[in-house]
Amino acid sequence: MKWFKSKKQKQLKESFIAPSQSDRIESLKAEVYRLECRLDEYVKREREITEVLSFAKARAEEYEKEAKLRYMLERERLSTYREKWRGRLKSLSDADRLGEEILECNECFKRISAELKSIVEGTPMPDDEVESSYFNEQKRLSEIGVTDEVETMLSEEDLNKLLLQFNC
Repeated sequence: MKWFKSKKQKQLKESFIAPSQSDRIESLKAEVYRLECRLDEYVKREREITEVLSFAKARAEEYEKEAKLRYMLERERLSTYREKWRGRLKSLSDADRLGEEILECNECFKRISAELKSIVEGTPMPDDEVESSYFNEQKRLSEIGVTDEVETMLSEEDLNKLLLQFNC
C-alpha cells in the first residue's frame, strides 16, 4: 500500500485497515515501548556493571601493589631478622670457643700450679716418671745420709767439663 501524506489520507488509510489490525498495531507499539524500556534498563545495568568491574579492577591492582609492597617490606624485615640472629649465633659460637679456651687455660693453670707446688714441696709429679724417679732417688739418698755430702749445685767449672764431654 501507498503511504498517505496528509491527514485525510491518513484517516482514509485507517479506514481501510481493519479494526483488528489497528488493535494489533497498538499492542505492538505498546510492546515496542515496553521492550525499549527494558532495553534502557539493561543498558543502565550494563553501565553499572562496567563501572563496578572497572572499580573492582582498579581496586584489585591497588591491592596487588599494596601486597607486593608489604611482601617486599616483610621480606626485608625477615632478612634483617635472619642476619641479626646469624650474627648472634656466630658471636655465641665465638663465645663457646672462647669458653673452651678459657677452660683449657684453667686446666693448664691447674697443672702448672700443681707442678710448682710439687717443686716447692719437693714431691714428684704423679704422671712424670723421670721426675718421679729423680725425687725417689733423692729421697732414698737423703734417708741414707748421702745427700749431705753431695753438692747439689755444680760449679761453673764442673758444668763446662760436662758440656765438653757431650760436645756442646
